Amino acid sequence: MALQDEVAELPDTLLVSLYENTRQKRLALDRESARVKESETIYQGELISRMLHQKTGALASQDYIAKLHEKDVPTPGDWAEIRKFIIENEAWELMHQRLSVKAVAERWEAGQEIPGIKHYPAFSVTISKL
Repeated sequence: MALQDEVAELPDTLLVSLYENTRQKRLALDRESARVKESETIYQGELISRMLHQKTGALASQDYIAKLHEKDVPTPGDWAEIRKFIIENEAWELMHQRLSVKAVAERWEAGQEIPGIKHYPAFSVTISKL
C-alpha cells in the first residue's frame, strides 16, 4: 500500500502527531545539512584560494583531484542601458520571467488590481505545541 493510501486511513490525532514529528526530523536534517554545506563552502573557498595563489589548475589527494574552473558571470553595471538594450532588441530572454509575490501582494492589499495577473489559493498548515 502506498503511503498516500495509508495516510488517508489515519485518525486525525495520529496524523497531526506524525506530521509534526516528521517536520521536526526534516528540520533537524536541514540544520545538519546547512552545517555540512558551510564546511563544504569553506573547504571549496580554501581550495580556490590555494590554487589561485599557487597558480595551479588542480590540487590532489590520494583519492581525489580538485580542478579549478573559471567562468564569466554577468552582473548589472548600468540598469538604464540594459533596459534600453532589452527594449530596442526585444531581448526579453535576458530577464527572468517571474513576479515579485511580495510586491503584487502589497498592491492587492492597497486595492490595486494589476492587468494580466491571475491568482489561485495556496494552502499551508501551522502547528503549535499544546
